[in-house]
Amino acid sequence: DLLFFDTETTGLAGDTDTRAFMIGAADFHDDARHGPGLRVRQLLIATLGAESAMLDAFAAWLSPSTVLSSFNGRSYDAPLLKTRYRLARRAEPLSALAHIDLLHPARRRWKGLWENCRLGTIERNVLGIERNDDLPGSQAPGLGSAPDLPQFAQKLIDAFWPGPLTLILPRRPGVADAAAGGH
Repeated sequence: DLLFFDTETTGLAGDTDTRAFMIGAADFHDDARHGPGLRVRQLLIATLGAESAMLDAFAAWLSPSTVLSSFNGRSYDAPLLKTRYRLARRAEPLSALAHIDLLHPARRRWKGLWENCRLGTIERNVLGIERNDDLPGSQAPGLGSAPDLPQFAQKLIDAFWPGPLTLILPRRPGVADAAAGGH
């Protein structure tokens, strides 16, 4: 039950003011309709008030047999999410899980061979993947929040598409239970 995950955050400080506004995850899944393959999921909040719903949705993707895998997530993403679960007064599911952080073996293998061991450098040199039109993570907080929700949501969609994308938005009056997942 290997689950690769990453977050995009409102800053890099990692203090209690730093929040994840997106959690991305990928795992190998046997889908009844499409068969076995890699499943990619994203949770994206358009307002910070939706953070608890995003944390609940991510927790639902985890089980006691989940093994987390990340690139620098053991030092950054997991501690940040643990803090956010505590501040949201939610059960924190990450500490009980095994976690493989790929940054450390990558540094042991390639340190000194390239200009750095950033994920993009490893993707380019090992896998031959060159990112095009990628929004650097350092620019993601600059998307900010905006009172015009549809425009802000469109900016987030533009930044993180393509891929399965879940937007968690505040429920407006008149939205059916089925459309809001009962929340």
